[in-house]
Amino acid sequence: MRKVSSVVGRTAGEAFLVGPLSPDSPNPSLEGDLLRQAHLDSQATALERRLRRLAFDLHDGALQELAAVAAELSTMRRQVLPLVEDDTRERVEGRFDDVQARLVAVDHTLRGLVGGIKGGREPIEALDTKVAREVAALRDETGIQADLEINGSFADLTESRRIVIFQIVREALANIREHSGAEHVRVRVVEHEGSVEVSVEDDGRGFDCGAALLKASVLRRFGLTGMLERVEMLGSELEIDSEPGGGTRVSFVLDAWVPSDRPS
Repeated sequence: MRKVSSVVGRTAGEAFLVGPLSPDSPNPSLEGDLLRQAHLDSQATALERRLRRLAFDLHDGALQELAAVAAELSTMRRQVLPLVEDDTRERVEGRFDDVQARLVAVDHTLRGLVGGIKGGREPIEALDTKVAREVAALRDETGIQADLEINGSFADLTESRRIVIFQIVREALANIREHSGAEHVRVRVVEHEGSVEVSVEDDGRGFDCGAALLKASVLRRFGLTGMLERVEMLGSELEIDSEPGGGTRVSFVLDAWVPSDRPS
């Protein structure tokens, strides 16, 4: 399989931090570790600010637009159903119900995201529930056999980490749904002593990673490049193992994170 990892940005960042260290430093290894930790703390703080601004943008923009679309859909239902023949009215009304249900689900997801970014307290099982819901939706909507392994405690994860874990899993499942032609999918999210391992694997048709990333960059599509960048901002690497006809595996590991101002 061909592997693509987001190592360039991380390596460059570490080289920048380690480069200025003095050879006369009494403990260059410790100094380097402290500088790396400070760099990661700075990245995490900046990400939290961006996420909070995103929360306001979602509330004032996307959620309001979604409410307007729901209102338009209700109006359309009232105007269209009287014009539909009796023998097809039930089917058309059912399609309206389906679209309405999808809008409600999107609204719920966005409001949950806004609440999480703003610091609202989520239940301990929130991440588990969200991931399980996405896996169940893939199974129900496509007939793909989807297995989920999710273990550990996620209550102490930062907002940015919980969001990235969920978004990567959701994006990977969306790609499987739209492009893979897979019959089996396995999702794994496991926490152990603060470290979290995440992987999404399928037996689909696979793809050329390099070509896909180049195309996404040229067309300014968020998908794969956005996944890489999300994980990079948390100081880790996203690995995409795939080749045409060989299935796909997306994975990353978030090491246990301790803020630099917290005693070790």
